[in-house]
Amino acid sequence: MGGREPYGFPKLFANIEWVRERNLISAYAERPTGKRVCTGVLRPRDILSPQDIVSNPLVTLKVIPSPEENAPPEVCELVLTPTSFELLTGADGRGEGFSGPGNLTFDSDSVLNSFFRLPVKRMISSSWGRYNMMLPCGKVIKRYKPVVPAVCNEIGDPQPS
Repeated sequence: MGGREPYGFPKLFANIEWVRERNLISAYAERPTGKRVCTGVLRPRDILSPQDIVSNPLVTLKVIPSPEENAPPEVCELVLTPTSFELLTGADGRGEGFSGPGNLTFDSDSVLNSFFRLPVKRMISSSWGRYNMMLPCGKVIKRYKPVVPAVCNEIGDPQPS
């Protein structure tokens, strides 16, 4: 059930790799392969217990485009979805998750991926784990009036049409 249509979760495909090297866990996403979009690094320090897991609601922007050329989106709304994460435990009974110091970087500029424009001002926390995720029904918290999509220049800045 989880996906773009009911909740607004993005469905852009990327090459995502997880790497364990010495005392670090890192992950990166490339789109297309070879063009790194972002990198995250964590130095596991503390083992997480199931009580450490805080489930925060997610807010997504759900946009369903029109099938007609140059038409505004059929749907444009903010969706609030409460989530619940259950940390998996290993055979030793300990949680399969860690927290510790980490960082996130948006690695390169791209016309196709403008994430690099998002500054990382500070890290609140970083963690890695194996979870079961429960995804109940969401709630539309804002519906936007459809407008004609913006025209962008070669670096992705909106231009007057």
